[in-house]
Amino acid sequence: MQEMKLHSRVPELMKLRGIQNANQLKMSTGLGYATCYRLTQGGLPSRSSTIACLAEALGVTPGELFRTT
Repeated sequence: MQEMKLHSRVPELMKLRGIQNANQLKMSTGLGYATCYRLTQGGLPSRSSTIACLAEALGVTPGELFRTT
C-alpha cells in the first residue's frame, strides 16, 4: 500500500469541510495567508503548531493528516 503525504490530504479534507480556498482556510485556522496558500498548493507545514491548527480546523487528529483514505 502506498502512503499518502500530508499535502495530498489537505485539499481533500478542505473539500469535505466546505473550505474552498486558501483565504477560507486562513479564516478557519488563524494561520497566515501565505502559509495557507502554500498548503493548498501541496506544501508541507514546517511547524507542529501549524499541524495542530490544520487538524483542528479540518476536524481530524494530527495523525489523520498523514493517513491514507
